[in-house]
Amino acid sequence: MFSNLKRSAGLGLVVIAAAAGLGAYAFTTSNTVDTASAGGVGQATIAGYDVSNVSYTQDATDPSTWSAVDFDLDSNATQVQVKFDDSNNVLPSSGWIDCSANGSTISHTTPFAVHCVLPGVDAHLDTLTVSAAR
Repeated sequence: MFSNLKRSAGLGLVVIAAAAGLGAYAFTTSNTVDTASAGGVGQATIAGYDVSNVSYTQDATDPSTWSAVDFDLDSNATQVQVKFDDSNNVLPSSGWIDCSANGSTISHTTPFAVHCVLPGVDAHLDTLTVSAAR
């Protein structure tokens, strides 16, 4: 009696495994991928900007701060941000300042002049970082 039960249980497991396998196969064959889509990885050299003619404007009401920075870029940019830091790491950074907001201007013709209005940046910060993109 037990040998028939073992054979029936074994046969039942084989049937269940086969059904599960066929179900998984049927599921994978029903997936479609759009052949017009694309994916991949590429690379390109990032050329930086040359920054020249940097000048600062002292705030008229608080001479310990700058109210603006002006500089020229060597090519056109649509987005420009500046950040001021202290090389001695004593004063806090100004954080990134958007040079396309609050009355700032970016010239799109040579000499690609940027006038960046600053929100009272401490004049003791001595490192200027410029981030620009087309």
